[in-house]
Amino acid sequence: MRIRGGGALVFQKKPGGAFMYDHKFYDGDRIYVNVEWDEDGYTMAYDHGVYGYVDSSYIDW
Repeated sequence: MRIRGGGALVFQKKPGGAFMYDHKFYDGDRIYVNVEWDEDGYTMAYDHGVYGYVDSSYIDW
């Protein structure tokens, strides 16, 4: 899916948890997300072998 919105989207270790600073994405970047998994507005995502959680409101479904 494509990232939308201003600024950067950062993987988090758990929904609403601490940021994983080495995995930052910007407007227009593409990442893989689990479209069947959504908890409290967060979706599990995957990029280059790393899994994390992202704020679903920044994903262009």
